[in-house]
Amino acid sequence: VIRDTWTNPPSDEVIAAFDEEKEQLYRELIALDFPFMPGARVLIDALHARGIPMAIGSSAPPKNVDAVIDRLDAREIIRTVVTGADVVRGKPHPDVFLMGAKGIGLPPSRCIVLEDAPPGIEAALAAGAKCLGVVSRGRTPDQLHRAHDRVLDDLRPVTPEWLERIVNG
Repeated sequence: VIRDTWTNPPSDEVIAAFDEEKEQLYRELIALDFPFMPGARVLIDALHARGIPMAIGSSAPPKNVDAVIDRLDAREIIRTVVTGADVVRGKPHPDVFLMGAKGIGLPPSRCIVLEDAPPGIEAALAAGAKCLGVVSRGRTPDQLHRAHDRVLDDLRPVTPEWLERIVNG
C-alpha cells in the first residue's frame, strides 16, 4: 500500500520495519482484547468434546496466528496450524487448506472451512472443502457470497450436528 500511495515511498527495508511494527502492535492488542465471534469458543469446545479434529489455515504471519491461538487458549485443541509461510502459494490457491486437511487426517471433502475473506473462500472451494462465510470486522455478507453453504455473523447457532449434516450433504 505504501508503494502504491506515497509519492516518494521509503526503501524496502523501511517498509519491512513498518510492517513488523504494525504486526507487533496487532499481537499486543490481541493479547489484551481479542474480538471473539459470538459462539466461537463454545463451538470449539463442542467440536473438541466430540473428538472432531480442527486445523487453522491462515494467510496471517505465524506469530499472529500463534497469538490468536494463545488468546483462544486452544493450543492443545488445534491439531494442525498452516500459515502462508508454510506454503509456496497462498490463498486463493488451496494449498493452505489441503495441507490443513492432511494434517488432521481427513480428505478436504470431509472438512468445513470457516472463512472471512473472499480469497480464502475461493481457496477452500478449490481444495474441495465445504465453506461457511464468517462476517468479521471490515467485511459484509455480500463480499462472502461465494461461501458454499451459508454466511454467518454469529456462531451460536452452529453445532457439531449441523456441521455433520453439511459435510454429509
